[in-house]
Amino acid sequence: MWVLGVCGLDPLSGVDLRTTKLNRANLSGANLSGANLRGADLSGTNLGGANLGGANLSGTNLRNADLSRIDLSRIDLHSVDLTGARRLSPG
Repeated sequence: MWVLGVCGLDPLSGVDLRTTKLNRANLSGANLSGANLRGADLSGTNLGGANLGGANLSGTNLRNADLSRIDLSRIDLHSVDLTGARRLSPG
């Protein structure tokens, strides 16, 4: 598993990650607000507690991803593959 240490910083806020392969990465608690994740492969990724506010997730692969502690109410999930994604608690 690839681990990204975010160390409380915002290195991913607003970043362009279109079509990037981040499958099985540990992005728990990462600030991905405003990030462009269009078409990215985040399958099996731990996104627990991540901030996805304003992120573009169009066409993103979130198969088997951990989406616990994320507020998905204002995120456009149109054409996002959520097969097997885990949402253990409300955001």
